[in-house]
Amino acid sequence: MGHVMKTNEKLQWSLLVGAASALAILLAQRSLKGGWRMYWGDDPPENPAAPDVTWPQALAWAGATGAAMALARLLALRGTAAGWRQVKGTLPPI
Repeated sequence: MGHVMKTNEKLQWSLLVGAASALAILLAQRSLKGGWRMYWGDDPPENPAAPDVTWPQALAWAGATGAAMALARLLALRGTAAGWRQVKGTLPPI
């Protein structure tokens, strides 16, 4: 019985953190695109490898995207873990 309960909690955790991460990444992408438009005055590059995209733009987009996605994932993970602890009274399963 305990093994089934642990498996069930792991599945719940995976679903929760997956959904939270997807939402956080969606919000981060929208914010990132809006910030890009404000700073550069244009849409972000769809293909940073395209010849009309400058090196500074390609590097800025790659760096900003990587940092924003990592931060969104971290915030989703920690926020979900805090909610899990609040509801379940334990750390989330690994």
